[in-house]
Amino acid sequence: MYTIGVDLGATFVKMGIVDNKGRVYSRRKIDTPKGAKKALLIDAIIYNIRDIIKKSGKKIRGVGIGVPGPVDSKKGIVHYFPNIKGWKEVPLKAILQKRLGMRVELDNDVNAMTLGEFVFGAGRGCDNLVCITLGTGVGGGIIIGGKLYRGGSMTAGEIGHMPINEAGPKCNCRGIACLERYVGNKYILERAKKVFGNSITLERLSALARSGNKKAIAIWKDSAEKLSVAIIGVVNLLNPDKIVIGGGVSNAGSLILTPLKKEIKSRAMKDQGKHVKIVLAKLGRDAGIIGSSLLTMLKCIVYSVLLAMILNCGVAFAEDGTGSGKPIEVNGDQVEFFPKEKKIIGKGNVTIDYEGIKLTCDRITVYSETKDSEAEGNVVLQTAGSELKGEKITYNFGTKVGAILKARAKSGEWYIFGDKIELLSNATYRVIDGYLTSCGLHKPHYKIVAKTVTIDSLNNKVSAKDVTVKVGNTPIAYLPKYHFNMKTEGWPTVNVIPGKKSKWGVFALNSYRYEMDDKNALTFRVDERSKWGLAEGVDYKYALNGFGEGLLRTYYTNQRDVDRNEVEKGEQQRYRIQARHRWDINDHAMAIMEYHRMSDTTMTKDYFYREEYERESSPESYIYVLDRQPEYSLSFLGRKRTNHFQTVTERLPELRFDLKDQKLFDSPIYFKTDTTFTNLNQKTSANADDLNVTRFDVYNKLSAPLKLLDFISVSPFVGMRDTFFTRELNDDKDEFRTAFYTGIDLSTKFTRVYEASGKFMGVDFNKLHHIITPTVEYRYIHQPSVDYTKLEQFDDIDAIDQKSVFTLGFENRLQTKRKIGESLKTVDLGYLLITSDYLYKPEARGSQFSNVRGDLELTPFNWLRFESDTRYDPDTRDFQTWNTDLYINKNEDWQLGFGSRYEQNKISELTSELFYRLNNEWSFRTLGRYDLKEIEDSGRKYTNEFKNKELGVIKDLHCWLAEASISSGRDSGTTLWFVMKLKASPKVPFDFKDYYPHPK
Repeated sequence: MYTIGVDLGATFVKMGIVDNKGRVYSRRKIDTPKGAKKALLIDAIIYNIRDIIKKSGKKIRGVGIGVPGPVDSKKGIVHYFPNIKGWKEVPLKAILQKRLGMRVELDNDVNAMTLGEFVFGAGRGCDNLVCITLGTGVGGGIIIGGKLYRGGSMTAGEIGHMPINEAGPKCNCRGIACLERYVGNKYILERAKKVFGNSITLERLSALARSGNKKAIAIWKDSAEKLSVAIIGVVNLLNPDKIVIGGGVSNAGSLILTPLKKEIKSRAMKDQGKHVKIVLAKLGRDAGIIGSSLLTMLKCIVYSVLLAMILNCGVAFAEDGTGSGKPIEVNGDQVEFFPKEKKIIGKGNVTIDYEGIKLTCDRITVYSETKDSEAEGNVVLQTAGSELKGEKITYNFGTKVGAILKARAKSGEWYIFGDKIELLSNATYRVIDGYLTSCGLHKPHYKIVAKTVTIDSLNNKVSAKDVTVKVGNTPIAYLPKYHFNMKTEGWPTVNVIPGKKSKWGVFALNSYRYEMDDKNALTFRVDERSKWGLAEGVDYKYALNGFGEGLLRTYYTNQRDVDRNEVEKGEQQRYRIQARHRWDINDHAMAIMEYHRMSDTTMTKDYFYREEYERESSPESYIYVLDRQPEYSLSFLGRKRTNHFQTVTERLPELRFDLKDQKLFDSPIYFKTDTTFTNLNQKTSANADDLNVTRFDVYNKLSAPLKLLDFISVSPFVGMRDTFFTRELNDDKDEFRTAFYTGIDLSTKFTRVYEASGKFMGVDFNKLHHIITPTVEYRYIHQPSVDYTKLEQFDDIDAIDQKSVFTLGFENRLQTKRKIGESLKTVDLGYLLITSDYLYKPEARGSQFSNVRGDLELTPFNWLRFESDTRYDPDTRDFQTWNTDLYINKNEDWQLGFGSRYEQNKISELTSELFYRLNNEWSFRTLGRYDLKEIEDSGRKYTNEFKNKELGVIKDLHCWLAEASISSGRDSGTTLWFVMKLKASPKVPFDFKDYYPHPK
């Protein structure tokens, strides 16, 4: 059974679909309309309820609504809302029932929350319970003897309007010194703002208190003491088993709970105070939704039991003979119950909703004892992730097992047909003598025909036996068995990419993928290039149970050179072998291995430029093991050269121990240390002048982070680095070097919130949040005892020199709230970060700024984004680099992008990209890279010419996408591509891109 729960608040309206186990689906949260005028608020509630029902496809039995104020739950009348003006004696239940056309139940929101906690939450199992919600308002709900107590006028539980002083501030209810005026979040924030400023929030107030801020602790303690005055009265009067506290203020947790329990223990009557338990609500943000839904759900259950006794009424229930288990509700134009046969017969528009399964048909017979059923005529069975159709079905609602004859099914983007479909569970079924395809036509373009196909719709997995792949009715491939994932992986099995490229000539890249099981797959490659000849390779993606997963790739060719002016064309053996493995040993330990072997320096550049070379032109082989603990990390690195033409600094091995900041006793000082032992061996591509050094390095650091004036974070530190080298630059003499470090980090944050909302220069904004974060870091390194010029240079540790530098940073962020999906989210309208290093008298030169780095991001609209990053050199008074990008992505029919790249004395280029959908069948894509100026390393200069141009045409062939593209490049000549992609699985599954980054 499904009902909708609506939690109406002064700030937000939350709603969702709830089943009879208290699970919430299709959550939705909307702002309570400004001013909360009756018509506007009611329209918003009705629109969203209808939209949820429409999109969910579930049969909803009614709506329950919890409102923030006194109501008459029997008549469904809202007397008034203390925190929402303009509502008085409103017949809300009657209005909603008339417009929604279904049952509506109404009650106070805290009564609803109380009901939710009583049935599904922290109050489960208690006969006597009081719930208190601390939010914009403060309310209470009471359970006595297992029943909700509403009082004589149906308005009991208004604990928020209990006076706790003889005199005090006036309340919205016209009372004086009400509890709500002291512990409502609005009033707690009023006190906090006087101390911490307007930018303070309840979350920030909690964080300050937990960090030891005495003023924040005092505010929470005072609130708890005020709350205890009311709760002590409740404890003494009602003697409840539990008091459950919920609402936004309760998120403060122990900050309010600990002093509250202390007050109750010391001031309540002894027996009552000892018996009662004070606990936090368990249902959290869903408490109001679940509780409100119960208002209707509990009444529907009562009425359903009565209706089950009536014959020919259109609804009946099938229940097993013991009376246990959930009854099967049968809805139809005509429903008859036969007690002797213990069966129900439904005719005409029959519908059954049962434990996540929906069955519709023209006629059905359900046996109450066994829960077996037989249905026929336009049968549709909806299970987890699938929809099955047929003419006749036998099905057991208890075991979820059955069979459909002459069946067809849909799961995601896939269509399944078979003489018979056997249902093995709620989400798994087997197709006998059938086929599956992603082509929805009556005569599909292709189909995967099999003797049996087992489909796990929950995990989107397919296993098939005796498989024949057909295009039309023509078989093109056969497999004894096959496994694939219906979402992305594993299909298609065969991929052919023909084309023409200046360097390769006419080519055809062919691959075939075979899924051995869920974790292991083989890909065979056979590629023909008219100028270079045949090449082949095998990729093996594997998983070892308990020992990680990895990838092994091989590729081999006897490359011929047709460009030589020789009678017999020469051949060259070329190959590439790769192995990658990752093992996550446990939650804190991992191991990574990579092995790369190539025949020559340009192997990956010639054959795998985009897939591998652009990402890493010269990959290295290594083994890396890391154990990361909360207090320390320990690692092992072994790096070995595997290709003689590479220049590699071998580390055989490198051991590292990092002790993270540890507090020294009870002092405010923290200690950390980094210790590294490395055997360094530099192998050059020329295989000459190889270097070997063993180095032992220890860096110890003391720091004292503290807070100044409650808003400036300061962290001074001192450190000492001691390093031992087994040799120096000119001979084999050992060296011991020391270097002294010191410095300080300062940062703060200024924030301001603007409550205004509206539009400025076409940009919508809903409140503005401006954040400025300046930072200053100072680093000083005293002249090391050994000058770096006397040491071999392997990495940064060897290059340490005297240094005195300030790093200045300025971060500026402007944020607003925008509706994304169904909720408001914080987004950046603008972001600016500027950083620079100020070098203080480096090497006897005058003090100066180093490069100024800038990063700018502007997002005035969801569909428009501008990004720019720069590096400015004060010495040359010119930009070293300046990159900009503009993205326009307003809808799916077209996207546009522009960019520029600038690198001082090297490159200045423009880039552009356009995608345009002409209609439902044709789309176009263009890419361009235009050099205003480029100077290659060789000194060759290009000006005002295209570096790359590409044009692609995409044709929709119903279940396939055909793409033809032509590209021309200054270096690569002209290339033609033709690719067919299956729409149900558009990613090419043969391009294994598993990649583990190298340890630094």
